[in-house]
Amino acid sequence: MRQQKHKSSRSDYPTNNYAQLQNLDPRSMRIRKGGNRSCSTNSYSSNTTALKSLSEVKDPKLLINFRFVNKGVETLTEISNFRNLTELDLTGNLLRNPVPQLLKLQFLKKLTLLNNRIEALWPLPSTLESLNICANEIKQLPDSVMA
Repeated sequence: MRQQKHKSSRSDYPTNNYAQLQNLDPRSMRIRKGGNRSCSTNSYSSNTTALKSLSEVKDPKLLINFRFVNKGVETLTEISNFRNLTELDLTGNLLRNPVPQLLKLQFLKKLTLLNNRIEALWPLPSTLESLNICANEIKQLPDSVMA
């Protein structure tokens, strides 16, 4: 009789990212640009379907990925509290004016501003590797972006 292979379940994954990062099952990881690996667990990423404002997030500094999608917000003054983010998705809001607090997110690599009301590109963190600004009201990109 053959022994059946153990299938990994969600409970098999470690809950302490930093202490057990090297022991992660490869299926729970994603490869990023440059071959860097990242891991997301509930304690370090957030899918915010029930949240209405950023102030409702407990310990925002613990998050590395954050989705604040289709909330109808026009400003994000509290986003600087999420200082360890590497990925931020702000799809489907009502953002029009610059968000200078984004410049304080020194680890931000991926920013999605899809389907907002942005008319001109704002100053953004120099750490960005990926920016999605589709479906906005931008008529022209600055020459510095095209160079």
